[in-house]
Amino acid sequence: MGRRRAGAVRARRLRRLLRLHPALRQPAGRDRGDHAAAARAGGLDHRARAGDDLGHRGGRPGRCCLGPRGRRAPRLRARLPLGDAVGARPAACGHGSGPAAPRRCGGCRRSRGLGVRPGDRRTRDGAADRRPRGCGGLPRGRPVDDRARPPGGRPAAPQAARASPAPPWGAPVSAPLRIGFVLEGLALGGCPLNAIDLARTLRAQGHHVVLVAVDEQPRVSVLPRAEAAGFDVVRIPAGAGLFGRARQLAAIAREHDLDVLHVFAAWLGRSAVLACGLSGRRVPVVLNWLMDNEFTTTGRTPLVVGTGGLHREAVEVHGARSYLLEPPVDLDQDHPDEVAGKGFRAELGIREDELLLVVVGRIDELPPGQEHGVAKLPGLMLAMDALLAPGAPAARLVLVGDGSGMAAVARRAAEVNRELGREGVLLTGALADPRPAYAAADVGLAMGGSALRVMAHGSPLVVLGDHGFSLAAGPDTIGQFLVDGYYGTTAPADPVAHLWTQLEPLLDTDERRGRGQWGVDLVRERYSLEAGAATLEEVYRTTLAHDDAWWERLADVGYLAARDLLGRARSLRARAAGATS
Repeated sequence: MGRRRAGAVRARRLRRLLRLHPALRQPAGRDRGDHAAAARAGGLDHRARAGDDLGHRGGRPGRCCLGPRGRRAPRLRARLPLGDAVGARPAACGHGSGPAAPRRCGGCRRSRGLGVRPGDRRTRDGAADRRPRGCGGLPRGRPVDDRARPPGGRPAAPQAARASPAPPWGAPVSAPLRIGFVLEGLALGGCPLNAIDLARTLRAQGHHVVLVAVDEQPRVSVLPRAEAAGFDVVRIPAGAGLFGRARQLAAIAREHDLDVLHVFAAWLGRSAVLACGLSGRRVPVVLNWLMDNEFTTTGRTPLVVGTGGLHREAVEVHGARSYLLEPPVDLDQDHPDEVAGKGFRAELGIREDELLLVVVGRIDELPPGQEHGVAKLPGLMLAMDALLAPGAPAARLVLVGDGSGMAAVARRAAEVNRELGREGVLLTGALADPRPAYAAADVGLAMGGSALRVMAHGSPLVVLGDHGFSLAAGPDTIGQFLVDGYYGTTAPADPVAHLWTQLEPLLDTDERRGRGQWGVDLVRERYSLEAGAATLEEVYRTTLAHDDAWWERLADVGYLAARDLLGRARSLRARAAGATS
């Protein structure tokens, strides 16, 4: 009954208008949107509110066709001529007109099979604008019409733009986004460096990117790299709980008017969801580049993972809102550099004829009881033990990095050097620019994103992992790495002997050169930074177009808040039980 009554009211208003102004009557076969010029020629000086959609087929009178589920839209600051309001849709809506237009707009979720997804909108040039709220998909506080306004405040109406056919629905969106990257800390490592590279690339494409990080005092900070890229990192205090951190992120999102709140750690996902709250104007995105999945939010939150295997697992929980983004490499920065490699060798006193093995990465030790994370220390210990193998060539091993496991690594390095009777293991600590170390390597030993940088510099790669895992990267093994990532946990019978089995073919100079060129080609084809930034932008726009209902967002927020409170209650009960016993 409500829909029938609304249709009757709309019809009466339209008949009254056509009776008062015969110039607007529509001949058969013409679209109402073609009568703008006729309306102006007839001297009509009507002023329309946003949502006075008198000719919108399937719309509701007095409401914007994109209003959030029937709520009355606010008045427009700019008064629109009649042709903009009486056409197939109001100009502020921007949906365009003509036979290709859908029966109902995407905002009210009543499109009739014409390729429009819920939340799709149109700008003046016909491009899709999927902002989930505001008349015509325009963000609040921004101009309704971006056309030049002559004195008097009335926008000019380019007739050529109106006469040209609109692009097909679902066309790519060109409006820039406002994105917040949230890092879990300030320690220098692969994930924050990749985040800075992606932020820099997105900014170069016209988007506004804000870098946020949980404040800490690491041994080596990522701040100099961020400042060199032109970012002033916004720091939030460490030690806050779920609700406290959500308030911090929400304040930053409001201050910078963010569209997307992208956290680069799974454990920050819950805070991001709470920070975005019930607003469809802002969406959270969670990225997890660890070697195992960690589902901390509901399935409606977009989850980005770094390997094919993790993506298959994520699809079971997050469905179509799970995405694959392998860590990208900036080929303008990471590339073969023979001069830098020779300089690094000379600085450390390593001869050109010596076999140099290089490991670059954070030297972190997982805390006891931590289930998620990448165990890097076992691989480093294996690399040092390999120098002591019977019959092993007189290789040199350089470890570049720092972290919580540095003390244990330094002790083992001293023991190996003492048994060798020479300086076989060199510890450089963390380097602000590790590229010369990559360039100097005859063979790179690596895990995760560091493995990609080894290949980008033209060095052959042997991937390390946990439980004595090691495997050389090549055409016959790349399939495994694309599924499982550049890491492994398979335990061989003799880890040291197995590692030398992987290294032995690479003792030949020609084999190293061929394997290195293969790695460069692979990184260029699959892991470019530009492709990674394009993937992220697609994730953001698809997420903004989902247009979840307010009660769905409320359910997510309520679930995460309740789960946190329940966990706190269990912890308090456990402490109380321990105190009494």
